[in-house]
Amino acid sequence: MDIVAAHGCCAYIHDHRRNGMMESSRERAAFTLSAAIKAELEKAVPKSKRSRFVEQAIADALMQRARQRARDAIRSAPAYPVRGGDSIATLHRIRAERDRDLVPRADLGPA
Repeated sequence: MDIVAAHGCCAYIHDHRRNGMMESSRERAAFTLSAAIKAELEKAVPKSKRSRFVEQAIADALMQRARQRARDAIRSAPAYPVRGGDSIATLHRIRAERDRDLVPRADLGPA
């Protein structure tokens, strides 16, 4: 997943939460848990709150995964060559190169 997709996932989860819970139409989901996890869930969370608890746990796990993918995408992004000089000088050079590239594109002749 690239950084844009990871951000999109985080934004989706964040935008659809209200008071810490997902807000949208409800749908049933079927999945299997180990007997030990199911027993712990039943012991720790009242029956009337289990769906919300599981939903929140899944949303948190998806958010954590999306954030990790975004961090991985940032770390794996190709480095821009510094060519001697500090980051500020490099940034000025990048902007100057970009400006030189944009001028010919903007010169479309008389309007």
